[in-house]
Amino acid sequence: MSAAIPVPVAAHAIGGTFQLPLPLWLYLAGAAAAVGASFVIVVAAGRRRPDARSAVRPPRMPAAAAEAAHRMLQLVGLVWWYGAIAVGFVIDDISPLPAVLLWVGIWIALPIGAVLVGNPWPSLSPFRSTLAGLEWLAERGGTRLDAGLRYPRRLARWPAVALLGAAIWAELILPGGARAVSVAWIMTAYTLITICGAVAFGRAGWLRNGELFEVMLAWYGRIGPLRGRSLRGWLGGLGAVRGRGWSDAAFSSSCSAASRTTGCGRPAWAR
Repeated sequence: MSAAIPVPVAAHAIGGTFQLPLPLWLYLAGAAAAVGASFVIVVAAGRRRPDARSAVRPPRMPAAAAEAAHRMLQLVGLVWWYGAIAVGFVIDDISPLPAVLLWVGIWIALPIGAVLVGNPWPSLSPFRSTLAGLEWLAERGGTRLDAGLRYPRRLARWPAVALLGAAIWAELILPGGARAVSVAWIMTAYTLITICGAVAFGRAGWLRNGELFEVMLAWYGRIGPLRGRSLRGWLGGLGAVRGRGWSDAAFSSSCSAASRTTGCGRPAWAR
């Protein structure tokens, strides 16, 4: 009986409410068309056969420019992530900057950038840079950072699915989830989870399967024209999608639902 009694639900917006300036039927039709179009694009890209033009080597970015961009993104990623954590613990509720850097930066800015240009996360990721530094320190001390465990294949990308669900809950439901200090604690906990996972299962094994942002931006990056140093054209990476399992389907579906939810009920700092 208690489950049938309506109770107030906490939301994640700050400030006044936002009324969608569209009729409900038009919004639902647009959402359905967007989902249907994504399946059409994936199927069409998967059926495309290589021809003589596809055998031509795509243009590549000069090595010096690629290295400079890589170093710059590494620095930006470290300052962005750990700077947001430090600011969150210091300023608390004075500014929404940590929430903007996490929720708006991760859910809005980086996916848009990955679709329009390419996936920046392999260079931007503060976790790759942190783990590289920790591995260097371990080698200097004559030890190994890797615990030597093999990542279980049956886990697939379910850890990333679970972390995506936790992130959605933290943004939409967690009381005080928009407070700077709360965001700082969330980012700190996620950093520790990522480092522990990489130490246990190896950097490559955990980042490719369990690191939420690595998995999410890799999917968006398949649409963008730039992959590493190669310019392959938009949608060029969708044709390489093969052998994906249920965890990938669950992740992509949850990610699509999350983007529609956070985009429709935009937080006040994104308005």
